[in-house]
Amino acid sequence: MADKKKVTMKEVAAAAGVTIGTVSHVINGTASISEKTKEEVWRVIKEMGYSPNPMAQYMRSKRSRIIGLFVPDLTNHFFAKTASVFTQLAYKNGYTVLILENSYSPEKEKQNVQILIRNYAEAAVVLCGFLDDSQADKLLEKNIRIVYADCMSNHKNISYICFDNHVVMSQIIAYARKKGYSSIGYFSEPLILNNLITRFDSFREALKENGIPYREDHIFLSERLTKDHLRNGYAYMKEILQTSDIAQLPKLWITSSDLSAIGAIRALKEAGIRIPEDMAIIGWDNLEISENIFPSLTTVHQDQAELGEKSWQLIFGLLNKKNPENIILNQKIIFRQSCPI
Repeated sequence: MADKKKVTMKEVAAAAGVTIGTVSHVINGTASISEKTKEEVWRVIKEMGYSPNPMAQYMRSKRSRIIGLFVPDLTNHFFAKTASVFTQLAYKNGYTVLILENSYSPEKEKQNVQILIRNYAEAAVVLCGFLDDSQADKLLEKNIRIVYADCMSNHKNISYICFDNHVVMSQIIAYARKKGYSSIGYFSEPLILNNLITRFDSFREALKENGIPYREDHIFLSERLTKDHLRNGYAYMKEILQTSDIAQLPKLWITSSDLSAIGAIRALKEAGIRIPEDMAIIGWDNLEISENIFPSLTTVHQDQAELGEKSWQLIFGLLNKKNPENIILNQKIIFRQSCPI
């Protein structure tokens, strides 16, 4: 069977009722075109399946209109929602987004850096990544702008947007002290991502601020929680309950995600542990499912849509020659049955 003929820019122009030059300007952002015309051109491009040649496009305008989005795990709802909002905004503004999943692998992230360089990408957004300075410098040397999303950076040429972990963790631990919780556990994947590190550091600082002892035996980290959080949250908590003296376990658990918390709740209930009477539990993310289980889950609300929107605003600003800037987003505790106010 013969290959389907590649759609040309001339055919797109004819279908949209505009000139070839207008189509080129819309794709490359090289002229002021009315919103109505841009929307029509992009509609036709999508409908006809037109795909500009990255090399030819770059050689003509020195702009590829390509942005790389580094994501640890697309099966994670938090990352998927943020990526969805970001890519929609990028597409609306005439950019193509290469979603590069690294699966928590530094080696794969290095490969993804080379993919962006080979495709003449203009920018990269690193979502909860662990891109080291040497890899970031490789991108910057190619004039590829960088934004870190949901993680911080000390690099002067990298903008970042992150959530204020210290404030919300201080609120959680202050609440715990007020309620009389003196044994607080931490249930998480290993601390390999920037946001997980800063959140845990904030946890330790908040314990100290509130006069609650930090106990190493109450810190439960498992690599299995990097994937399939619901199933592995259940399995890991079940293992903890089977191998520990339940009387010595924490009375309040802070978890790294809602799904891990929900899995843990199932294991606790199966063991006859009442929630919150015997043990309380707090999730993180405020997924829709968290208010639709029993007991409903107390959690920390992180606005994934806002993270996606602000990440786009930062990278779009850099692409339009604005100076790097940083944004700190607020979080808030949503109290429900698993740890009532």
